[in-house]
Amino acid sequence: MVIIYALILTIAGCANDEQVTSDTLAIRAATTELGIKPSTNQVEDFLNKNRKFISSYDTDTCFNITPDFVAENSEFSVFKYSISSGSFLLYDGEFYSLGMFGGLTSVALADLDRDSRYELYFTSGWGSGIYRSQIGYFNPATKKVTVFDFQYFDHDMILTTDEPGTSLFVKEAAIEYVSLVDLKLKSDNKLIATIVSEKGKIKLSYWKTQYSPRPFIT
Repeated sequence: MVIIYALILTIAGCANDEQVTSDTLAIRAATTELGIKPSTNQVEDFLNKNRKFISSYDTDTCFNITPDFVAENSEFSVFKYSISSGSFLLYDGEFYSLGMFGGLTSVALADLDRDSRYELYFTSGWGSGIYRSQIGYFNPATKKVTVFDFQYFDHDMILTTDEPGTSLFVKEAAIEYVSLVDLKLKSDNKLIATIVSEKGKIKLSYWKTQYSPRPFIT
């Protein structure tokens, strides 16, 4: 009887573990390749709200570059300008900057803080003289953009996940440009970091040894 009772408790425990796992929001991101395509959807609404940004280029055109997996699983809309590359998020009627001077390159959805709402993770590139890529995220609970204190020089990065959607990886990427708002990123499987949550804090777990741990501005 003791053995049977122990087996029942074990099975119940496994069932509970499965329930926790199934309730967790799966990470939504590319696995090896991400295509960014421009559209005019919501652009007029965004421009009406984002009046503070004035481009220095007369022909700078704003496009909606939100990937389908973001549009279909969240209320986030991502916009980017065709010349200045200014990149912005529109969420809940407000806009937030996601990068300038090279702009946003990839995005992903993950609920790493486990509040049952996706954060929007993104990579962006910039630099005068020395090109570098950075990683950040927008938390809808706090409505704040956080950029990690990390820079990856001379290469771009892409956010990827595994097939189950349980891990969020940062990998080196090659970009094929049609324009700054029409591009394709391909992972070369060089793992740079994973984005994790430890003790309630979202952070990078590094896999590369050559990186700048502090902002480096030229």
